[in-house]
Amino acid sequence: MECLNCGMVFNRMAAGCPKCDAVSWTRSPGGILTVDVAHSGEDRERAREKIEEAASEALYYRHSGLRVIHGRGGRRGHGNRIARMAVPLLGELAKRHGGQVRPDGHNRGAHILWFD
Repeated sequence: MECLNCGMVFNRMAAGCPKCDAVSWTRSPGGILTVDVAHSGEDRERAREKIEEAASEALYYRHSGLRVIHGRGGRRGHGNRIARMAVPLLGELAKRHGGQVRPDGHNRGAHILWFD
């Protein structure tokens, strides 16, 4: 896997980049894989790529779900543009893989794609 922060290639199973300590996605309790696509300056295309990569990872390792932190929007509307792309994409992925998309009950700027 290539670090999204510094570009160093490292083992996908590592907790983070050994060079800069950046975390691209993390495993959290309950078998949910989490990816943040709103807080590292992602544009819509890069956010889409990160979501699709994380969905593949979650399916491969049989996670029960994928939490996508897409943001709610700020003064400049960046997060809102990401969210307007991310939520429909999660719907497409849910349809493709027989899952369901639900808002994250703990974060208004996130949705969870449930695979089970």
